[in-house]
Amino acid sequence: MVRKTSNVIRLNRMCRNNQVFYKVKDPYAYCKNACENRTMCGEVIVPEEHLEACRTCNSTGQDCKKTGPGQGPGIDGADFVFYVSAMETERCHKGMTVAYAAHCQQEAALDRPIAVETNL
Repeated sequence: MVRKTSNVIRLNRMCRNNQVFYKVKDPYAYCKNACENRTMCGEVIVPEEHLEACRTCNSTGQDCKKTGPGQGPGIDGADFVFYVSAMETERCHKGMTVAYAAHCQQEAALDRPIAVETNL
């Protein structure tokens, strides 16, 4: 049985150099200085409509705020997002691999995957 997600699903944006700040009692991730121009889930570019606002702090973790692109409407009425791609990648050339999958982001409250990508 799946516990219903109480909110609209919005995924965190990727941060430049994967540098992230987390604030005490704040559910949002803040990028150090800047968000990436695009957010990936495996081989898939996540649509802007599925993303949270870009939130950044300066290099010392201060002056944190929303910057750049705002949040999209998100995905309502879903328990998770499943992205599918069909691309020939480096992983496809290893052994007998014909498909692979991984989760991209987890829900903060229950630590369960909310975004998954598979490449066929």
